[in-house]
Amino acid sequence: MSIQPPDAGILDIPIDELPLSVDFKARSRKMGFATLREIADCDQHWLRDRLYFDMDWYMEALRFMKERGVVRYFNK
Repeated sequence: MSIQPPDAGILDIPIDELPLSVDFKARSRKMGFATLREIADCDQHWLRDRLYFDMDWYMEALRFMKERGVVRYFNK
């Protein structure tokens, strides 16, 4: 088990509590994601094949994670 810095905690906050768009939150729920960690841990190819996947949704996740310094956890 790797030790993660404190900034990684944002990955475990429920998506509905984060300052993300209504569309992002709705698509995340439809795809079964409750946290950004669940999204970040997904295989990128599998994720893109999911029903309700949208490139704008994906880019919003990347942008949000980059702004908070946790993008390095995305699909590692």
